[in-house]
Amino acid sequence: MGDIGIDQVRFTLGGREHDSPLKNCGVDEYYVFGRDISAGEVKNLAGVPSQSEDWLDWWLALKHDGWKTAQAELRKLREARTAVTNEVLEIMVMQELPMARPAFVRLRGDHRQKGEPVQPDVPQQILPWPEGAPRNRLGFGQWLVSPHHPLVARVAVNRLWQMFFGRGLVGTPEDFGTRGELPSHPELLDWLACDFRDHGWDVKRLCRMIALSGTFGQNAMPEDPTQLTADPANKWLARGPVVRLAGEELRDQALAASGLFADKVGGPSVYPYLPLGIYRDSGLQQNYVESQGEGLYRRSLYTFWRRTLAPPNLAAFDAPTREVCVVRREKTSTPVQALVLLNDPQYVEAQRVLAARVLKEAGEDDAAACAAAFRLLLGRLPTGQEQAVLQRLLNGHSDHYRAHEDEARALFQNGHHVADEHLEPARVAAMAMVVRTLMSHVEAVNR
Repeated sequence: MGDIGIDQVRFTLGGREHDSPLKNCGVDEYYVFGRDISAGEVKNLAGVPSQSEDWLDWWLALKHDGWKTAQAELRKLREARTAVTNEVLEIMVMQELPMARPAFVRLRGDHRQKGEPVQPDVPQQILPWPEGAPRNRLGFGQWLVSPHHPLVARVAVNRLWQMFFGRGLVGTPEDFGTRGELPSHPELLDWLACDFRDHGWDVKRLCRMIALSGTFGQNAMPEDPTQLTADPANKWLARGPVVRLAGEELRDQALAASGLFADKVGGPSVYPYLPLGIYRDSGLQQNYVESQGEGLYRRSLYTFWRRTLAPPNLAAFDAPTREVCVVRREKTSTPVQALVLLNDPQYVEAQRVLAARVLKEAGEDDAAACAAAFRLLLGRLPTGQEQAVLQRLLNGHSDHYRAHEDEARALFQNGHHVADEHLEPARVAAMAMVVRTLMSHVEAVNR
């Protein structure tokens, strides 16, 4: 039945193509009852003589007031117990078997043909199993974090470096083997790995060190323009990184700038805006029930995600399906991404709410409102030339929406957030167009 719209499931009868059919018989009569029926009623329907004791359950359920009261109290107690147990979060806990299950090599991959027995082990060429370590998950964990392990610290450091610079010191984070790339800076990779391991695998400390480094703090535009063609991927770290934000980061950034962002931590998945009928059209045959209130504005981490169907506004920015594990997302630049930023309900709602926010804070000062929106989305104040462009854009849209106020009010229909009635609709809509332009700016989409 699935896990969406389950309250809409109705009792149905049917069959599947490969089900075993009824043989040498047929269904003559079919009854549906709204309660348990007694043995006497069953025999009566079957045309079989019944005894007086067969009707005791029927008499108690329908005629005995004391029994009905007791049953109602029992039902309430069971519902109360269920409500208490449902509030308790349950998690699965793995535990080693008292005696390990035997495992065998399967000859030619056939599970029916057992070869010689095998025991848990690790690649000896990387690092032998630690002496005295148990042959279970605990021993495997000790093997992974052993100070002599040549891979774990390097792989972890490379992944974190990739988060900051868009490219790891090893350009193939999914492959550190013979078919992977050699590190561009092997000594740096070794030093970071040893430092990470020697300081207790402290991820926060390592991220702080990278973020405050002179390498990360370089200007993204080099003094020598030939560097852009000589090293387009910035493999040699001669300039600061330019990394396109992921779809989740772009969505969270828009929500945070507008003030809609709900910073609640933990809890079940939420169901933000999706195109109408997307589940039905994709063949899932399920209903998508949209969240209400803060569920629409939670961090993208909490967005409900079908394994085979990523949310479209994230998939447009290269979010993969969750059918396989991906350690590196491909970065593309397509017209669809621009259309998402311009037209997706989540972004349009954030744009009009941010417009109302800066107008309310700036009062009648349009220049201050433009500068505030610029700072919230791009992280800096506009130059004089940029300020003049924003002002012209705002004035042009203001004239348009004052002449077409119905279009301004139509803009407020995007999203569930209620518009501020104290602000002029045409002015808010015009500022929303300015915010839309800034949200699509290269400095807002990249860092």
